[in-house]
Amino acid sequence: MGVKVELADEAWDNLRYRLTLAERDSFVSRLEEVRQAPIRNSEVSRDPEQSQYMLRFFRFGPGGRWIGVFEFDIAGNRIRVLQCRLLRPSRRTRRDRAGPA
Repeated sequence: MGVKVELADEAWDNLRYRLTLAERDSFVSRLEEVRQAPIRNSEVSRDPEQSQYMLRFFRFGPGGRWIGVFEFDIAGNRIRVLQCRLLRPSRRTRRDRAGPA
C-alpha cells in the first residue's frame, strides 16, 4: 500500500489542459510507482526559485520530458504534487557550445 496523494490546483490544471492523453497515462503510472517508494522512485529538486524547502520530482511522458514536482510529508504519509511542467533544458557548458573536439 502506498502513500496518499494530493494534487495542487496548478498540477490539476496542467493535467487537464496541457497534457495529452498519453502523457496523462504516463503521469498516472509513474505516480503509482512513486507512491510505493517515494524516495527511491524520485529525484531531489534543486531549484531555489521554486521553493526554499527540499522538493522531489519524477519524470514522465515520452522521453521523460515532463516532470511532476512534489513535496513528501513522511510523518503524514502523504505526497502533494505541486506542479506538472516541461523539464527545463540542461545548461550547456562552453565545451558543449564549441562542438565536437
